[in-house]
Amino acid sequence: MLSEFALVVPVKPPNVGKSRLTGVPADQRRALAQAFALDTVAVCVEAGTAGVLVTTDDARFSARCRELGAATVPDGDTNDLNAALSQAAA
Repeated sequence: MLSEFALVVPVKPPNVGKSRLTGVPADQRRALAQAFALDTVAVCVEAGTAGVLVTTDDARFSARCRELGAATVPDGDTNDLNAALSQAAA
């Protein structure tokens, strides 16, 4: 049944993700954001869907997602979730 659906996963660049974690050093926050996102993408790819499309403006992170088997596109506006999803769905 999941093979009938494609998933779009919007991801902020890890250096701006999880910004509400105040008091956490920037390098740890960045690593945590990247780990959460990569785990999410990996689970989506392994779920057996028709495909996974990650929308992000971080080129290095995008390459990591492609290594996991996801397609990637730039999101166009890191600060606007709806715009990123609309662009990815187009």
